[in-house]
Amino acid sequence: MGERFSHIAVLVYYLVFIPSLSGSLTIVSRAEWGAHESAQTLSNLGVPVAYAVVHHTVTDECDNINSCSGVVRSIQAYHMAPEPNGKDWWDIGYNFLIGGDGKVYEGRGWNKRGAHAGDLNSQSIGISMIGTFTSRMPTQAARNALDDLIALGVTNGKLDTNYIVKGHKDVSTTYCPGSLFHTNHVKNMNNYQP
Repeated sequence: MGERFSHIAVLVYYLVFIPSLSGSLTIVSRAEWGAHESAQTLSNLGVPVAYAVVHHTVTDECDNINSCSGVVRSIQAYHMAPEPNGKDWWDIGYNFLIGGDGKVYEGRGWNKRGAHAGDLNSQSIGISMIGTFTSRMPTQAARNALDDLIALGVTNGKLDTNYIVKGHKDVSTTYCPGSLFHTNHVKNMNNYQP
């Protein structure tokens, strides 16, 4: 039992605090941001997946763990609320969300199918930048975290080594992840394909 616990502790350390070129990637767990339980059991995602789909939340931006956690809770509430006032999904749709503080907020995580990109849901990780980025860019810390999270996914076998990055607008009729952000960052990411 002790040896198994030490292996789990090492794995958790690498998942949460993996060093990167821009610093340490911090993943805020569902418990830490105050997530509600999923309404039903979520489908498993067959990893590694081929795509990372980038979104923006079209909400207020946030710059610390308290404000970002509040925004993520409100997104989860909206995604789970019955129609016509919500999406009527079983949980928050994204696998991960990234705040202006550069922290990554766990949505459905690496191993559960998201609800964010239609037909690509079963083949992708959905990562949403918290805020609206049609005429402004996410913070540098948030952009670094996006790049680092994708690198972590490859390192941990959650994203295929030949993964493809797409903006939400590349797979659906939408302005998401915001015109300025899509043009000035997403299109310039490693492995981007329209």
